[in-house]
Amino acid sequence: MVALTGNMACYKDDLYPDFSDSVLAAVDCFGPLNLRKQNPEAESDMIRCLIGNPEEADFEARLDEFSPQSYLDKASQIPPLFLLHGDKDSLVPFEQSTDFYTKAKAKGFDVRMALVEGAEHEHDFWSQDLVNCIFDFIESHAHKLR
Repeated sequence: MVALTGNMACYKDDLYPDFSDSVLAAVDCFGPLNLRKQNPEAESDMIRCLIGNPEEADFEARLDEFSPQSYLDKASQIPPLFLLHGDKDSLVPFEQSTDFYTKAKAKGFDVRMALVEGAEHEHDFWSQDLVNCIFDFIESHAHKLR
């Protein structure tokens, strides 16, 4: 979400007015990217914690406001992104990442994706190879920080 909303006035406050809140690159590990396509078993607890009660009048609008995918349509540019997701994730459906990836690529954005075969949400997701891929991605964009 932070990668897609940098310098948007609606998310700014007066705490650090001289500093940008945009990022140069981001890594997303199995994050919910489209709350409208959230797993129904996980939906009630996670959605209520994030955006409130589904019976509230503005609930549908908040689903989009808190879904990073909805910001792709508004963006003319985004920082490079690396999406990682396990194909057996039962909390956040894998298709959220593949849908986001497809839409971001179609807009010409610099986005990469890694499928972690057989991985659930957290638990068996992590490996040293995966961590190395994340570090390689970050290192490939670190020159922008210097």
